[in-house]
Amino acid sequence: PIKRNEFVKIFNKVFGLTNKSGIVFDDTKDNWAKDEIDIAVTNGVAQGVSNILFEPERYVTRQEAAKMLANYMKLDDKNHDKIKQFSDYNQIAEWAKDALEGNVEKGYIQGTSEGILAPKNNITRAEAVTLLSRVNN
Repeated sequence: PIKRNEFVKIFNKVFGLTNKSGIVFDDTKDNWAKDEIDIAVTNGVAQGVSNILFEPERYVTRQEAAKMLANYMKLDDKNHDKIKQFSDYNQIAEWAKDALEGNVEKGYIQGTSEGILAPKNNITRAEAVTLLSRVNN
């Protein structure tokens, strides 16, 4: 699995994001990825889990990764026809449904080998790299 700080660093590099605004959360002050987190938040990719916490060392779920990509690429889609085809559709958090729909429609996120979306599973490093490389192809 990949942590939030690691994911945003890779995300920033893939998309060439560098703009910062000095955003620091209570739990990112001493984190090695403080600047990368600032860049991701400044550019609308990610947000904190609250106004004061980012949880940089927590693993990223598949639905969170989809949400970050949807935030940046403006992929939200309210017509959930694609994600409703997956048997675990009801496990997707409400805040992630539009983002996952947009990602699935574009082909950025696909079902697992079991044919499910597994939205609450931690995204692996390999899946994260695959997700971001699909955008650039």
